[in-house]
Amino acid sequence: MKQLNPFPHKNPFLKARNACFASYLLLGLAFFGTIKLTAQSTVEVTNPLNTSQKIIVYNDVPLQQNDLDYKLKSDRYKILVRILGTSTWYTVFTSKTYNKAGNAGLSDDTYPLGLQNPDVSTQNYLNFTGQWSHSYGNIEMTQNTSVEVKITKLDGNSANPLPIAITKVAAHPVQKIVGVPYVNAANGVTIFTINNPGQITIDFDGAMDDRNRGSSPLPTDANFGDPVHTVTLFANPIMAGKPPVKNLTNPDPTVLYVSPGTIPSSTLAAGVNTVYFMPGVHNLGINFKLYPGKQYYIPGDAIVYGTFNNLYLPTGTSTPTGKNIKVFGYGTISGGKQAHPRYSPQTTPGVANDESLYKGIVIENASSDDGIANPNIYGITIADPSNHATAIDYDKTTFKNLGTTIASKKPITFAKWVKIITWRGNGDGIGACQEVSDCFFRTNDDSGYIKGNKYRNIFWKDTNAAVFHMAGIPDGVYFPLKIEDCEVIYARSREIDGSGSGVFHLRGNGSASQTDCMYKIDLTVNRFKVSDPLSNMPVFNIFNQNSDGQGPMYNGMIFNYVDIKRPTLQYTTANPPVKIPTQKIFAYPTSCSTTSGVTTKLLTTVNFDNCTINGSALKKDDFDMSDVDEDNSTTNDRVKLIFTPASTARIGIKSKESNYTASGINVYSNANILNVNFPNADLSREIQIYNILGQMMYKTTIQNDNAKIDTKSLNLNGVVIVKVIAGDDVSSHKVLVQ
Repeated sequence: MKQLNPFPHKNPFLKARNACFASYLLLGLAFFGTIKLTAQSTVEVTNPLNTSQKIIVYNDVPLQQNDLDYKLKSDRYKILVRILGTSTWYTVFTSKTYNKAGNAGLSDDTYPLGLQNPDVSTQNYLNFTGQWSHSYGNIEMTQNTSVEVKITKLDGNSANPLPIAITKVAAHPVQKIVGVPYVNAANGVTIFTINNPGQITIDFDGAMDDRNRGSSPLPTDANFGDPVHTVTLFANPIMAGKPPVKNLTNPDPTVLYVSPGTIPSSTLAAGVNTVYFMPGVHNLGINFKLYPGKQYYIPGDAIVYGTFNNLYLPTGTSTPTGKNIKVFGYGTISGGKQAHPRYSPQTTPGVANDESLYKGIVIENASSDDGIANPNIYGITIADPSNHATAIDYDKTTFKNLGTTIASKKPITFAKWVKIITWRGNGDGIGACQEVSDCFFRTNDDSGYIKGNKYRNIFWKDTNAAVFHMAGIPDGVYFPLKIEDCEVIYARSREIDGSGSGVFHLRGNGSASQTDCMYKIDLTVNRFKVSDPLSNMPVFNIFNQNSDGQGPMYNGMIFNYVDIKRPTLQYTTANPPVKIPTQKIFAYPTSCSTTSGVTTKLLTTVNFDNCTINGSALKKDDFDMSDVDEDNSTTNDRVKLIFTPASTARIGIKSKESNYTASGINVYSNANILNVNFPNADLSREIQIYNILGQMMYKTTIQNDNAKIDTKSLNLNGVVIVKVIAGDDVSSHKVLVQ
């Protein structure tokens, strides 16, 4: 208190009075928080009791109310936030994106040229989720900061939305919030606390949790039920490296500041490295060009209608054309005003009719020198794209120059904290990107492809297709692929039996390219959770080949600690009732002729370690075993499933990437020595080593906390699978030995 009292007194009464005044002053600061206005529509609030903690709130998109032809501000939900312990709530601008199927003028089910598709309306909006909406708001917050969130459900009156009563709420993922949400049912309000950045969906009145439109539609509408309106808070980390806010008297010459209502030339003047879309609504249209070495910033109080790509750049552009392109910020890129490419042929002079121009962001020949500080796409929300949301295709030459060994390879393209909400056919999420982390996907088509690592992502499927489309998984010299700490909060299919969908979905398209007719991949899925209580989508729906004998035969997949929540009852609304779909793996018993003319039988091995359904171990009976033999006793069967019982000590979703498994075991290779380290030596442990074909090459039992295995003497080379068994606890690790 002494430093707050500039006039110390010898009189004890005055000294006490001044100390008391200082206490009240400090208490007042704590009550309200320290407020900084960083822009007209942005508020930065610092916790006075801990100045390292703060939130940044985007409370408006300037002049959005003048954009009358599109419902931009949500009339379904209102979001407010404050630092826990302070008094002032700050309004978060809450956007709304919705499925336009059913709108006047969009009810025709006819494609151009007379092609019929009853699943979609004009502009390729899926009828199944017609008129559904998703409201969302973006904030920034520091780690380990307690932030209270208040969400109010509104009645949908766009002129003057009012609160409506609710009955209950539920948070997803549940581990992202602290404790249980408070509910004021009469006023339609829920309040909950978060401590770290994340994407938090609140389900009001069981709109998603208590029914699945595909399997149990509401009786009031035998086909669909009422439109579903949902809400998510995107609580993002504080973004570093933002370009400076425009200084009217002395603007930064390296930044092109774009005001709403103007369309800049995508060709930048000399010395300009950054395009800054200022707060408000921008209408760019399709095909805004991205250039190598440039960055494009969209703050949280800006919305840009348009698409961005570096396709067909002018001759003379430096190569590779996608090097160090960065699109970032917590603003939105929307396709809500764009036609689907099938209904709007591209007429740009000299440019082919390329549907890729309608994707939200496309970067070809991409690479980043620093994926942590400068990922290719960072923070952006992509809402209602008319085609795929993004595609980031890595530069093959840059990747090749990393080296010729697997150990030398690493990701060179990155997407971080990206949020995607799609409503249309071909509304895929992120296509080719080598590392995707902390992202949110709600898609009405494939969420993504297994062409890179996936860390800490949230997935939501409404209608059809895959969470992970498994076509084109890289083989050959590529870094080991990991999918870790991800969660599927909703896994829904419009087919009642989910037959056309899947979390991990291989559709039997493509063809094997290697000389032994087998794709040898290195894929580990670790700590993966499917928490949807009403899922009607198989988690594993893998067709290794189609009926014509075509399709990739993948070898080298491990699923470790996959936790699946499934309905326990058959669907009762179908006539006759339809059973819950089982997991599916199909492989037709055909052979393949190699380039040397040798005919060989194909065998794929899939490992399921520590995997559960509703708390019970995943097993053979959970699968449709057509043409599959668990113990490989039939020579024509071409898939071998290896089940390792789940540990009785289950694990949850981890919040950060780790080099260690759930059991704390660390496995690595160094100079022909395979090291296996344990956190303690309390249990006897068995170590098994398998080659990529699933053949056991070595087995030993140890009692101490470290094992050193001479791989040279065992003739081990390349990728091996190390399985460690300690009682009921089993873990698998892929290791490169040379």
